[in-house]
Amino acid sequence: MGIVSTTTPTPPRSRDIRVLVVDDHPAVRAGLEGLLVGERGFECVATLAETTGLLEAIGRIGPDVVVLDYALGGGDGLTTCFRVKQRGRPPAVVLYSAYVDRAFTVPAAIAQADATVSKTAPVGELLSAISDVASAGEGARPSTTS
Repeated sequence: MGIVSTTTPTPPRSRDIRVLVVDDHPAVRAGLEGLLVGERGFECVATLAETTGLLEAIGRIGPDVVVLDYALGGGDGLTTCFRVKQRGRPPAVVLYSAYVDRAFTVPAAIAQADATVSKTAPVGELLSAISDVASAGEGARPSTTS
C-alpha cells in the first residue's frame, strides 16, 4: 500500500509576495531589500526609514506583508503595527527586532502583529515568517522566532 496524505498541500501562490520594509538603519533596509530581490517568490515593493508616510504607502502600494522594525525613530513598531492593523484589509505585519523574547509576544499580540522575528534569527526564519503570514492572510496568530 502507498502512503496516503491526510493534509491538503498549500497551493502555490500565483504571484510573488509583495513586501514593504520599514527600518531606520540604512544597512538593514538595503540588506533586506537585497535578500528579497534575490529570493524567488518575494518582491520588495518599497523601503521606508521611518513610520511617517507608512499608511499612505500601504494604501498606494498594497503590500501583502510589512516587515516592521520595533525600535524606530519617529515612532515605535508596536504602535505603528496597531495603526496598520486598524485599516480595512490590512497587510500582514512581521515585527522584526533585536529585542524579541518571550515577553515581547504579549505586546506584539496586543498590537495585532502576525509574527515576530528576531534580527539574530537565521535569514530562512524571516523568509518563512513572511511566507507563512502572507499565506495565512488576516487573522494569523502571532508567532515568535528567536
